[in-house]
Amino acid sequence: MRLEITPRGNGRLHLGVQALEREAKAKIVLLKEEIEAIDYANRLFWKTGASQSTAARSEYQFRNERLQKIRAELAQLRFTGDLSNHL
Repeated sequence: MRLEITPRGNGRLHLGVQALEREAKAKIVLLKEEIEAIDYANRLFWKTGASQSTAARSEYQFRNERLQKIRAELAQLRFTGDLSNHL
């Protein structure tokens, strides 16, 4: 993605905020879809009694670690989006 930097009337730089916002919104949609997939897999894990399998428990743990990373990334994307409103 290419950012265009142009001076604004108030002396601030315009960083192609709309392009950044579109990219952030698209990433948020993808991350929310991944959360839904993880949630579905976790519900199956508990419903089918897969907690007995070592491999299933490892996959469950991996999914939960990924979920934490997704939540942190979503928080960062939202924070970045909030900052863009003030440029």
